[in-house]
Amino acid sequence: MAWANYWHVSSVGERTESPTSATPTDFQPEGRLERVLMVTNGSGRLTSVREVQIGQTTYNPTNNNGTLTVVARLASQRLAAGGTTGTSFGTGETLWLTNWIVLANGSVLSGASSNNTVTNGIVSFTITNLGGVHGVCRLAAWKDVGTVNGVLDPDRDAWATHSYALGTTVEATASPDVGDDKNTEMTKRARIRVTRTGPTNSSLVVNLTIQSNVVYRPTDLSDLAPKYGTSGTADYSISSGTGTWSTSSPYTTGTLTIPAGLATADAQVITRADNITEQNLIVCRLGASTNYAPGISTNVSILIYDGPLWSLQELGVSGFTTNSSAVYAINEITDSTQPRVAGYSSHTQTNYFPTGGYWTLPDALFYPQENVVYAGISTDPLVLVGPSGNDARVTRVSGSDFNLLHIFIGPSAAYGIVSNTSVIVGHSKNHPAGYLRPVAWEGFGTNYTTKDVGGSLDVNWAGSAFGANLSNQVVGQFHVDYSGGSSIDAAFRSKAGTNVQQLAFNSANGVGDILYAPGKSGNQNLKARARLVNRTGQAVGWYDNPSSFRRGVAWPSSSLASDSAAVDLQAWKAKVGSQIDSHSEAKGINEVGWIVGWSGDSITDPTRAVIKWAASTNATDWIDLNDAHFVSGTSGWVLKEATAVNDAGHIVGNGALNGSARAFILVPRAIGN
Repeated sequence: MAWANYWHVSSVGERTESPTSATPTDFQPEGRLERVLMVTNGSGRLTSVREVQIGQTTYNPTNNNGTLTVVARLASQRLAAGGTTGTSFGTGETLWLTNWIVLANGSVLSGASSNNTVTNGIVSFTITNLGGVHGVCRLAAWKDVGTVNGVLDPDRDAWATHSYALGTTVEATASPDVGDDKNTEMTKRARIRVTRTGPTNSSLVVNLTIQSNVVYRPTDLSDLAPKYGTSGTADYSISSGTGTWSTSSPYTTGTLTIPAGLATADAQVITRADNITEQNLIVCRLGASTNYAPGISTNVSILIYDGPLWSLQELGVSGFTTNSSAVYAINEITDSTQPRVAGYSSHTQTNYFPTGGYWTLPDALFYPQENVVYAGISTDPLVLVGPSGNDARVTRVSGSDFNLLHIFIGPSAAYGIVSNTSVIVGHSKNHPAGYLRPVAWEGFGTNYTTKDVGGSLDVNWAGSAFGANLSNQVVGQFHVDYSGGSSIDAAFRSKAGTNVQQLAFNSANGVGDILYAPGKSGNQNLKARARLVNRTGQAVGWYDNPSSFRRGVAWPSSSLASDSAAVDLQAWKAKVGSQIDSHSEAKGINEVGWIVGWSGDSITDPTRAVIKWAASTNATDWIDLNDAHFVSGTSGWVLKEATAVNDAGHIVGNGALNGSARAFILVPRAIGN
C-alpha cells in the first residue's frame, strides 16, 4: 500500500470493542486508544484511519519465571462517503511496545521492544522474569512515525495504552467523597475504600496515611479559624466498615484490613456534629507494603462539610398581608408532632386583623385564637397564656378559655406556663391600694388556685414571675430591702418542690431565694430580672451593671438562690476586629444549656439575635444569628432578638424583614439531611 501524508487526532473514552467491520474472532481489543493516524491520497482526500489496538494480555507465572504476553494489532479503516467501507490489517509492519511496572517499593521496571505484524495485523510481545513482581504494568503500543526511531512520540504516533495488574495491587477510592456533619445515616456517610487485584483467599492489611492539618475553608473576608474557632485535631473520626480499621493517635497513619474472600473493604468516616462552621479536607494516601503494589488510584480526598446549623422561616399569615408579627415562646416536640410557636400577628385581607395565636411546623401555618399577646405555650395539652387587658388569659386550643383568678384584684397578667400546664406564672394585685405581686397559678384544665409567690415577705414589695419549670421553681423579679444595704428590684428563683414554694429572704444577710447580680453578696445587690429557668434549675435574665450597661446573666443551679454564683454573659463582641456591643439580655435557655437573647447598643432597639452554647464570661462566645455561616435564608432580614429555644434546637424571635417587623423561627438541620 502506498502511504500518503499523516496527521493525528485525539481519541477519548475507553474502547470496549473494535470499530472495524471485520474483526478476527481471536482478537478482543482492551485498554484505551490514545492517537490515530489520518491517511490521505495524493489529492489530499482522506482515505482511511490507522489505529494501533492492544488486545488480550495474559500472565503465566511458570513460564520463564513469569511471562506477560501482550497482543497488539495494526488496523486501517477505509473511508468513503457515508462511513467506513471495511477494515484492512497491515502485515510485515513494525509495532513497538513499552512497559512500565511500578513495584511495591516504589521503584520502576521498564523496557521497550518491537516486532513485525503478521496475518490480520497481529503482533505478539513477551515480557519475562516477572515472577514475584507486585505492581501495575502500564503498557503502550505504537506505530512509530515520529522523528526519533523507537521512542514514543505522543503527538505524532498512533498509539494505545492498557494497564495490567501483576500479583496483588491495591487502589484507594472514596464513595461518597463528601461527609456532612449532620448525617448519621450510614448510606450518606463518606467511605474510604480499598480494592485489591489478585488472590483473595487470605486477608490483606492495607497501609494508609492521613495527611494532618489539611483544611479547606470557604471563601470569606477573613480567616474562619480566628472568627469561629477550631474544633481540635479533626472534625471527624474513622471507624471500621466492611473492613477492619485501626489507627495511630493522633490520626497520622492507619490500616484497613480486607477480609479473606473479599476484594474490597470500606472504612466509615464519622463526622462530628459540632457547633463550628468549617470545611475540612481529609487527604488519605495509600501506604507502601511488601504484600502489594499501589495501583492507579492512590490518593483519596474527602470533604467534611459543616453547613449552617439552622434555616430561617418567616412567621406570617398565609393568604394575608402580614403587617407585623412577634413571637415569645415555643414548646417541645412530642412524638411526631412538631413544635408550636406562640405570639401575635396583625394582618390584612380587606379588613385589619390583630390577633394572637400559634404557628405550626413544618408549614409555618398560623392558627388565630384570641386578641391576646401570647407570652407562653405548653406542650401537652396545648394551652396559650398571656395578658389580656386587666386579666391573665388562658386559651385552651381544645376546651373552654378563661381568666385566671386575681390574688385580690386586677390587673393580672400571665407570662409563662410549664409544658404540662400544671403551673402558670405572672403577676396580680394583692390589695386595691396594694402592689403587683409575683403569682403562680397551680392546677389543670380550668381549675387553678392562685398563690402569691411573695408569701409572707413585705406586702409592699412588688414583683412579677416570668418563668417556671416542672420542678415547680419560679423565676422573676421582686423588690427587696436589704438591712443597711440595697433597696432594689432583684431577680429571684424559688426552691424546687412538689408544688410552688413561696419566697424566703433574710434581709440582714441576703440568704434565701433572691439571686445576686454578678460580683455582689451580703447586703449589696443590683437591679436584675430572671426570665426563664430550665428543668435543672439554671436561670437566665439580665442585670444592670454599675456602669449602667444592661448585661445578660446566668445563674447556675443551687439549693439556695443566694448561693448561685452569677455569670456575666457580657455583650456580643466580634471574634475578628474590635466591634463590641454595649448591652445584652438572655431571654431563653433549654435543657442542655443553650442561651439565647439579644445584644446591641440600645436597650429598646436590639441590634442582633444571639446564642451561647453555655454560660460564659467570654464576650466572643456569643454567636450573631445574622451570620450566614450559621443561619441560611437571612437575605433581607435583620434578626434582632431570640426570645426562646427548645430542647430540639428550634429558636424563635423577632426581627425585621425588608424593614417591617416580623417574627421568625430558626429550624435546625435535620439529622440525615
